[in-house]
Amino acid sequence: MQISTALYRLLTHGQLLVRGLARRTSRRSVASLGLVILVALAGVVLPAATPARASGIDRRFLPSRLMAAIDDLERRGEAVKHVAIGKDDSWTWVVLYGRNGFIAQGIPQGLTSRLNELNHRKVEINLVELGANDGWVVIYDREWEFHSRLPDGLERALVDSTAKGATIEYVMMDRKGHYFMRSSTANYWNLPPLADEQVTWMTRAGRTINGIMYGQVQCFEDCTGVIGYVIVFDGTKVWREQGCCIGMGDIKEALSDIQGGRPRVRAAMSGFDNSWAIFSE
Repeated sequence: MQISTALYRLLTHGQLLVRGLARRTSRRSVASLGLVILVALAGVVLPAATPARASGIDRRFLPSRLMAAIDDLERRGEAVKHVAIGKDDSWTWVVLYGRNGFIAQGIPQGLTSRLNELNHRKVEINLVELGANDGWVVIYDREWEFHSRLPDGLERALVDSTAKGATIEYVMMDRKGHYFMRSSTANYWNLPPLADEQVTWMTRAGRTINGIMYGQVQCFEDCTGVIGYVIVFDGTKVWREQGCCIGMGDIKEALSDIQGGRPRVRAAMSGFDNSWAIFSE
């Protein structure tokens, strides 16, 4: 018998609520509450079972059209390779699947044309990253191309990796002109002080940085536009900058889903409106 993720979580939360109240209410009250929860569940019509993390992707904080595109690809048996989320104040995104397939919304026409050309030539598209001000970079067949101004140092990192014959495995650009890039031989980055300190330590310690995400910082004063960072490393570990309001509990839950002998995280990305996605191996 299969049970949907939504129903499982609702049942679990109901059980926890009953257990918590049992410490300070009578058994009759708790029993009544449990009956109410079950009656409520009986009247709920839930969608067909769809796992929160399918095909190695946890995408609970993505726009509905992007989630629908991923779901459609999974129903068709297509392997989703990569997701890029725009950094400007609108929903733009790209999904890469198979060798060179892609689905996109709101991306610059130049990037659409380039991806169509690579698809027509049957060139393997490895990854795409969307930056601020309609900037983008696409990695394909050990080559790369970009549009608009890249964050300081990123073009040099791309050139250096290509010259060394390294494979570019991950690129992150934020909306403030910072970046992180991981190749098969080295890490390259230009990040604010706290994130820079962590990445420096992780790199020297031989840690694998799977992905860097960022989100709006919460504070009592006006901090519009101030962002904080979340670093996923060594497959299952997380460091978060204080105040970053990317859903830390949800990220930890996503990571716990892939512990215990299951696949480890291979990439993590974020974008507009504190959206994020995690890929496992």
